[in-house]
Amino acid sequence: MRRGQLRTPRSRVATSATVALVAALAAPVAAAVAGAAGQALDARLFGASAHIEVVPLASAEATRDALADALEAARRIEQLTALESGAGVQPFAGGVSTLNQRAGQGAVPVDPDLLVVLARALEYCAWSRQAHGPLGRALNLAWGVREGEIDRELAATDPVVSARCDRLTVDGVAQTADLRAGSGVDLWGFERGYAVDHAVEVLEKLGVESGWVQIGRVTRAFGGGPAGRGWPMAVDPTAGRDQPTERVLLRNRALAMASPLNEAIERGAEHLAPYLHQVTGLPVRDKVAVLAVAERALDAEALAVSLFLLGSREGEFYLGAVRPAPAVKWFLGDGQSAPLVSQRGWSSLERWDP
Repeated sequence: MRRGQLRTPRSRVATSATVALVAALAAPVAAAVAGAAGQALDARLFGASAHIEVVPLASAEATRDALADALEAARRIEQLTALESGAGVQPFAGGVSTLNQRAGQGAVPVDPDLLVVLARALEYCAWSRQAHGPLGRALNLAWGVREGEIDRELAATDPVVSARCDRLTVDGVAQTADLRAGSGVDLWGFERGYAVDHAVEVLEKLGVESGWVQIGRVTRAFGGGPAGRGWPMAVDPTAGRDQPTERVLLRNRALAMASPLNEAIERGAEHLAPYLHQVTGLPVRDKVAVLAVAERALDAEALAVSLFLLGSREGEFYLGAVRPAPAVKWFLGDGQSAPLVSQRGWSSLERWDP
């Protein structure tokens, strides 16, 4: 791989997972068109609404079991990436919480699935020139991106220095990770997509031919959907002032949105998107939303957040190194008037009419 080039890795269950989902239009990223036939399950994951829907298997029992197994796969990633106990989530050994507790102690054993997402997040850290990576724990603490107990020792460190890509190394052969003292792993901007991928992979292994999974603003669809062309998804990145502006068919692809619409950082009258540029240590302004479509949900989420932070000009330049090429759409502005739209590859997506 040439320096600066980002390639989508092969799926892992094999090596990892893949998925798609459904939910109400107001909160999540997308909603399936009304009337699509399927069996569905709703839950809460990562503090967000989650939905799994599939075209039924031969028996109702097999369908229920597949939905339950997919939810369990996603919930395991929630536990694996959890920073601490809370809201019914109990981290387990070999996960992010263990790694953070052992920062500065050299290489420590971690769960194989955690190694996969850490390695991918480090690739995004390098590709984005450190704008978005897996070491933003201190920055997120400083800005209150996440709720939960504050790590006073970590909060006292220089958050920008602690987020540098070179402060974490992973060894896939030894299945270890080495986190430098004074840094903390936080997979915000990666974890939901990774959980979606795991849920999809489980569904496909169990023989489900078509469905979709969504957690928060990250959705992945597979198979032909209700009419064989893919699953029709609708999303409005403009805060619900208009009818959905984007109606795309997803087939074996994922869609993610980065925006301040949900989970915003509140600073006085400002509602800032909950992503911090890990070089400047600050949130970014003048962006309404970024939509990204990629083969995997992990990549769609990571791209949406990275490109929100980078902006359209710098992001367009970096996207030239991404293979296979994703589809991206920026909505730029202050959110008070019609946004300026910039896109790359978006016109190649198949659309549907209401």
